[in-house]
Amino acid sequence: MVPGDGTGGRDPRQLSFQLFDIRTSAGPIPLTQLVEQSSGFFAVEKFDFGTSAEHVLTSRWDADWYRRIASAGYHYDGDSGRQQSVAWPFLYPMIVKALAALLGKTVTTTLLAFNAACLLLSMVLLFVIGRAAGLDAGPALIAPAWLVFNPFAFFLVGGFSESLFLLLECAVVLSLLYRRYWIAAAAIALLTATRFVGLLAVVWLIHGIWSDKASSPRKRVLRSVAVAGIASLGIVGDMAVKWMQTGFPLAAFTVRKAWQVTPSAQWLGTLDVGRLFEGDYLAVVFLVLVVFLYCIAALCKAIQQSCHAAVLLIGAGVTLVGGTLLLNPELHSVGRYLLPLAPSIVGVLVLDRAHGKLLACLGVIMAAGAGAMPFIVQRIAMGWPPY
Repeated sequence: MVPGDGTGGRDPRQLSFQLFDIRTSAGPIPLTQLVEQSSGFFAVEKFDFGTSAEHVLTSRWDADWYRRIASAGYHYDGDSGRQQSVAWPFLYPMIVKALAALLGKTVTTTLLAFNAACLLLSMVLLFVIGRAAGLDAGPALIAPAWLVFNPFAFFLVGGFSESLFLLLECAVVLSLLYRRYWIAAAAIALLTATRFVGLLAVVWLIHGIWSDKASSPRKRVLRSVAVAGIASLGIVGDMAVKWMQTGFPLAAFTVRKAWQVTPSAQWLGTLDVGRLFEGDYLAVVFLVLVVFLYCIAALCKAIQQSCHAAVLLIGAGVTLVGGTLLLNPELHSVGRYLLPLAPSIVGVLVLDRAHGKLLACLGVIMAAGAGAMPFIVQRIAMGWPPY
């Protein structure tokens, strides 16, 4: 094991072995007992042996950070080279903290209940968006179905911010379809307070304002500036929360260098189908990336055909997903980063009423998701990356 002269994320070395069982002539010795009684072993990180469903859903990666923030608030020691809780925006954990206090429930229980509610509301809004854009009831159910049977649906029900982000994204899109620009601006502010990349949605808010020819150019300029200001309040609110709790208003932006970017060569693993038979599901990511690329092509087609609803729906999802991939190209998070593509799928269905190519691709993804999901969740439960 690693000597304890470094701690946590500051120790650049990696464990050479994973010890699961220690045996002597007298029988097995629990690893925790060995560490406690030994003077030559030093714990780098506390190892959590919990295996309940609630524990697995709320103790992996971002979910663990959100749970700790909701329980104990933000902490920052001024060291920008170490991963710290201030990197995560405030809205999701603060809502969970408030609900837990209001309902008298534990933070972990509230995390899961809140995410379940957000997921159900997101599915309803996706259906409403499809109907508002002109789809029949059947096609309008395709995007919610894709969401549920997505290979990475775990991140919608676990203690991650994906479900809240998707709900707010759907609220933004629906508001823009009905030209409720002030409501859309408020929703974008909340979206940004959930994940900073949400601020990119303001592009489509301004696009909607300028597509409304009923207003004069001067009024459109003033409205664009006003809604952009409202939308940016999410970042202002995050800075205020971090300032009150840590004394560092810009802490969220100074710790970004503590995360490493996945080397580009590793992305080629998405093309290695053979690794599926070795328990590595990286190739599943390729299927969802194909849908992302298809949506980009559909966006270009929608712009050429001046299909306003399709441009808005496809563009919103593509912008948020593309922005996330560019700002945080971390391979093991790509699956959940692609979940906000759901409104784009509605837009493609609006653009292509035949639904042929997209339905075939979505069918393959949902079948792969239904088949691979148990194995991906098993990897997550063991503390491994999802693929």
